[in-house]
Amino acid sequence: MTNVKKLLSSAQYRPYTAYNIFFQLEREFILQSILDVTPSVDNAFDQVVDDVIPLLPQKYREVVLSDDWYIPGKAQRKKRKHRKSHGKISFSDLSKNVAAAWHDADDEVKLFCAKVSDMLMQEYKKAIYRQRKDGINAKEEDDTLTESKGTKSTRKKILRPGKVVSSTADIDEIISSTTSAVINAIPCTQPIMRRVTSENTST
Repeated sequence: MTNVKKLLSSAQYRPYTAYNIFFQLEREFILQSILDVTPSVDNAFDQVVDDVIPLLPQKYREVVLSDDWYIPGKAQRKKRKHRKSHGKISFSDLSKNVAAAWHDADDEVKLFCAKVSDMLMQEYKKAIYRQRKDGINAKEEDDTLTESKGTKSTRKKILRPGKVVSSTADIDEIISSTTSAVINAIPCTQPIMRRVTSENTST
């Protein structure tokens, strides 16, 4: 059984227009009711089970449909077995008959098609919005993680000699250690200076 709600939330295909919805219904009506073609579907549409679209118009309630008939991309979703063509009407003639039927369709049929198309478009827009929102959130998380890793890496480099210093605390530490080294080195020069002064005096 096709997971129709999952297909709607994936926003993989742009939804049918009202005429596309009508075409799916009228095509099967012509083939089954007028040309007596035996329907062949993997999973039949059940109005009782399906809670996505409203009740079918009276004209099409006896027509056998696939459970995902109102969602585009059926051929891509299912690996259909090779079936012999009915050979009773060409696609061009079928399309002309459907177009003529749309022109003469009653308000119940047209209202149903428009309502289903509008409902599917709203679901499509919601799915697109969720996908974009999830994409933005995922990017922000990646950026935060990257910044966090970069901060840790910088801190490690600060502790290594000869690396670039990037904090005032480390600069103060370096100045303090350098000053201590200079001060400790000063007493070592005093005996030399005293000896030189003494030699000059005796001379």
